[in-house]
Amino acid sequence: MSGLFTISVTLVDADTVEKIKAKIAKEIKAIKDISALKLWQYLDPALGPRKIPVAGDHVTKCAELVNGDGIRVHVEASRIELVQNGTNIDVGLQFVYTYDK
Repeated sequence: MSGLFTISVTLVDADTVEKIKAKIAKEIKAIKDISALKLWQYLDPALGPRKIPVAGDHVTKCAELVNGDGIRVHVEASRIELVQNGTNIDVGLQFVYTYDK
């Protein structure tokens, strides 16, 4: 699996990183090992998704989401926050995923 693909998954309040990975794996049938799937948040949630993506360059523009993090969805504000150590961090509306099988 290579290339730059976009998928849409529905997030609900209090989803965890593991739940989001499971939703992605359900959409992409070729993903067999969920532990090889990684989610990344843009360091700049406003400008990050608007730049032309370069394969493999996500490491410099993104931070990996770890399993302990939860997601808070604000539907009326069209905003997603990452709850990390009791702090809410705005992560925008898009994530990056990588899969290394």
